[in-house]
Amino acid sequence: MRSVSIQIVALSLLVALAAGGCFRQVHEQVMEDSAAFIVVEGSGAPVKITIDGGVVAERAPLRSDNGVRYRVQRGTHVVRVERGDQVLADRKIYVGDGETRILTVSGN
Repeated sequence: MRSVSIQIVALSLLVALAAGGCFRQVHEQVMEDSAAFIVVEGSGAPVKITIDGGVVAERAPLRSDNGVRYRVQRGTHVVRVERGDQVLADRKIYVGDGETRILTVSGN
């Protein structure tokens, strides 16, 4: 009986040692989608949208239930919305990683 116990212990040690070699730790870095967005929503006639001095839409239709979405870098941005000669919005907006900021524009 003692011989069987020794064999079981020896076999258990061999399995443990063999299994220890089969596993290795892997370190991997997973990048999350950290995109930042500015959404312009509202109603009325189409508008011109400028972000940081660059025109991103010349005649964007505005909807209150589904705004126009622009991907931006994290940081502070100047958003200007115009309809003809009328400035509907001229705002500085900070957007962090993975954040979406909504600018609601009113006016017809």
